[in-house]
This record gives sequence, structure tokens and C-alpha cells, in this order.
Amino acid sequence: MTNNILFLELNQSLACFSNKLAKQLARKQLNVKRWCFHLDPDEVCTLETILGFLETSIREARSAPILIGHGIGGILANTFAQRHPSLIQGIVLLSTDSITEYTWQAQYHEIRKMLPNAREDVLIHLSQLLTGQQCPGFIKATSGLLKKSLDEEYSLSSLMTSELTTKCQPHNVPMLVINGDDDFIVDRNSEKRWQPFLKRGDRYVSITKGRHFMQHTHCQEVSWAIHSFAEMTPDPAWLETGIQQMKQLWKSPYNG
Repeated sequence: MTNNILFLELNQSLACFSNKLAKQLARKQLNVKRWCFHLDPDEVCTLETILGFLETSIREARSAPILIGHGIGGILANTFAQRHPSLIQGIVLLSTDSITEYTWQAQYHEIRKMLPNAREDVLIHLSQLLTGQQCPGFIKATSGLLKKSLDEEYSLSSLMTSELTTKCQPHNVPMLVINGDDDFIVDRNSEKRWQPFLKRGDRYVSITKGRHFMQHTHCQEVSWAIHSFAEMTPDPAWLETGIQQMKQLWKSPYNG
């Protein structure tokens, strides 16, 4: 049985932070694919619209994947699990809080409202907080990626307003939550906030010294946790086949 992994990329400018993780999972014989969403410059889009596109894609694929989402991608994955639990095998949420307003984009917009600093200075400061890096070249490149994402890609918030999103609700889809212990967006108290939503078999993993993009800096730890989760999460189609085989065996005239 091969587990299908579907990375949800709502902010493709930041997909580079997940490349190492995707390659690590592929080496573990997992079928890894990406689901990308392109936002046209003049397009008015909501999370509801994106959920509809994702549902269509998964139904057309006719397979139940494990969804992996980072940040707002994690919010999308968890909301999809609440709406369409039968279409997916499980979800992995990276740097995601049960409070859907806790995103790096929302934090950026709050800083911009409070401080008179130039946009470039805010992005450089935010890059340092999100990655924990101090290398000028790395920080400059990261701040450029954040700027591109804010200008061209989907976000739940803006300087003027924030989209009202569905609050986190319990669901029956297997779930793995992985957050960085030093993430200032999704802080250490996130584990307590997630506890009411964790079912038997669900896991919450805290990555020591991990920041918001810990899937890049702590790739080995994150990939190990996801691989272990995938091995314990059976494909619904495989389960249904097994159940039907058991029923046929039970009906066999040679039984009893």
C-alpha cells in the first residue's frame, strides 16, 4: 500500500521552504504531489472558493490523499477535513494553530498598522523572526519571497480587513500537528489550544528550536514524524476492500 501525499501550496513563493521535506518523504516511498492555487491579480477569492477547487481535484483523482498544509495551507487542510472527511486519508498541519487568525500574514499586517517603519524594514525583521537566521543574504532573499507572497498570492488578511474563516471544529479524520517550539506566530501554548480537538491516535509534535519554517531547518525530524503518521494511517479504499473480503470469507460455505 502506497500513501498518497498532497502538499497544499497556497503561497507558491514560499514552496521552497518545503522542497527538502517533499524530497525526504518521496525517498521514503511515499507518493508525493503538490496542489497549487494561482490567484489572478484582479480575482476576488475566498477560502470557500479554494475549498471547492480542492474538492473537485480530489474527486477527479479518485484517491484519498493525506493533505499536508503549512500556515494557511494547514487551515485549508483542517477545514477540508471538517467538510469532506470521507475524501481524505488524514491531514498534517505544519505551523498551524487552532485559532485560524494566527498566520504570519496577519502578524505582518498588525505590525504595519502599529509601526511607522518602512515596509522593507518590517519584512526584514519578520524574516529574522520566522526563520531564526541572521545571514544578511538569506534574510534579504526571504524578505523578498514574503513580499512577493503578500503582493501576488492568497491571504486571509490585509491592512484593511480579514476574511472571516470557519473556526476549528472537531472531525474524525486522523490528524498530525507539527509546530516549532520557538515559533512566535504559533506559540508554545498552541499545544493546549489543540488538545480539545485531538482524538485518539492523533499526535501533536513540538520541534525543539523550530521556527515558523521548521520544515526547512528541521527537515529530518518533521519527515520522520510524517512518515510514522502515514504508516499508521490506512487508505480508506484499502480498508473497504479488506472489509468486503472478510464478508465474502464469512459467507463461504466452507466456514463453520
